[in-house]
Amino acid sequence: MFHMRASLLCTFMALAPAGLFAQTPPTSQSPVVEQKLQPARLSGRVLRADTGSPLTKAVVTLSPEGRTPGSISTRTDGSGAFDFQEVPPGRYQLRALRSGFVPLVYGQRSGGPGLMLTVGPGQLLQKLDFRLEPGGVISGAVRDEDNEPVERLQVQAVRLRFLPGGRQVASAVQSAATDDLGNYRLAALPKGFYYVQAGMTTGSAVAPSS
Repeated sequence: MFHMRASLLCTFMALAPAGLFAQTPPTSQSPVVEQKLQPARLSGRVLRADTGSPLTKAVVTLSPEGRTPGSISTRTDGSGAFDFQEVPPGRYQLRALRSGFVPLVYGQRSGGPGLMLTVGPGQLLQKLDFRLEPGGVISGAVRDEDNEPVERLQVQAVRLRFLPGGRQVASAVQSAATDDLGNYRLAALPKGFYYVQAGMTTGSAVAPSS
């Protein structure tokens, strides 16, 4: 009899559900805390290339790589200084322009593309200075065979570049459309030699009817 009770007890324990002896894991998970990257700061000045004097009211634009809609702009103060604060980390292009001067991308040399700035968390980038060249101007008027002004005609300032091997490449540096008097004005041109080219590219050029 004693051996039968012991056998029944062992059988009961063997058939007991495993869940009665297991611990139930907690159902709630610990919240994930996202670390906010510390913003950076960029500053510099915009100066005249010929005299070194500061340029006030120059527009400086900071553009994220590949995201033009995310660009932010500021104007230089009386000392030609600009300051971008709370800048998120990333890669940026910095550009300065002022009426009457040739626009410039930071780090640009001889018409090249300029530099992309890599901005790290909490980084302080200073002395990002620009030296803008005064821009040249080409102006004139377009008239037809009857000496009537031609309106809405596209006029371009074209510059030739020489590639290795002697091949020439023409590129339009500036363009403008003639007004109702046939006049055009191509401004902010870098120093150099240009061809002026006129032709209909968009819309229709018209001369006033007699």
